[in-house]
Amino acid sequence: MHFGDALTAATKEKSPVCVGLDPNLSKLPEGISKDAEGMLTFCKGIIDAVKDTAACVKPQMAYFEVLGWEGMKVLKQESTLPIIADESCQRLEDVTRCANIFDGINIKLMKCGGLTPALKMIEKAHYLNLKIMAGCMTESTIGISNLSQIASL
Repeated sequence: MHFGDALTAATKEKSPVCVGLDPNLSKLPEGISKDAEGMLTFCKGIIDAVKDTAACVKPQMAYFEVLGWEGMKVLKQESTLPIIADESCQRLEDVTRCANIFDGINIKLMKCGGLTPALKMIEKAHYLNLKIMAGCMTESTIGISNLSQIASL
């Protein structure tokens, strides 16, 4: 099933919510250790809390750098929701690295370098059975319209 169809089904069954996992170590709640183990505990708590209402979760790699790629593998094993790569997938070479860690990738034209690199990333992601999500940062309406042209791929 195409990711767009699966996501549409999940949003109809649950809600149109994709929950961001941004576990800033310095802002973890009291009682949770300010280390990798605490970060995983915190994120598992969020995933458990939203699994019946959210369509997916999207971890912010900047906060997981302390865990490295192995930490992302652990997070995927613990998650009952699809995990979408965000900042950890910005270039074509990142797609392969994400294949065993994430369920899908979020492509941003401003990060990947434009439509041609985005199309190559989509092709590679399809080959690796990854779901595709179209994202944006500060693109103009022209940039967003370009992304919308390839969003159905």
